[in-house]
Amino acid sequence: PVCGRVTPLGDSVCWSCSVNKIPFKSHRSVYFYRDKARGSVTRFKFRNKPHYAETMGQLMSVYAPGRSSVDCVTYVPMTKRAVKKRGYNQACLLAERIAEIIGVECEPVLEKTRETGVQSRLGFKKRQRNIKGAFAASGNVKGKNILLVDDDKVYDCKKLL
Repeated sequence: PVCGRVTPLGDSVCWSCSVNKIPFKSHRSVYFYRDKARGSVTRFKFRNKPHYAETMGQLMSVYAPGRSSVDCVTYVPMTKRAVKKRGYNQACLLAERIAEIIGVECEPVLEKTRETGVQSRLGFKKRQRNIKGAFAASGNVKGKNILLVDDDKVYDCKKLL
């Protein structure tokens, strides 16, 4: 119900969510990050395949709440240096596609305030420490229901900002 992990009872909260403060209402991944799915995300991010956002955004939109429960869609920002190097922010492309499908605006309401280490090689606690203080709200988000899109996840941040 929170992080999207498969649990033995199906609808129960996993151990990690029960002991850690999770800063969102729900989180969903469209696929398990392995095999061909992992390869697709890697190509999308690192092999100049921005057109993958069309299909991946379509798949991710299945888990998005309807337009009546979301004020806007936003995305995890990258530093300007990282965007310049890659040529695009893949999370932004996905958020724009999801926003188009569910019929709400995609708004850049977050900014990355400092460089962070690579998240993919870190465990849960180290990931939290790595990004602590790395993002700030850059728009008026108070009281809004926000759908936050990362490059392979959708977070429903209902009135948490």
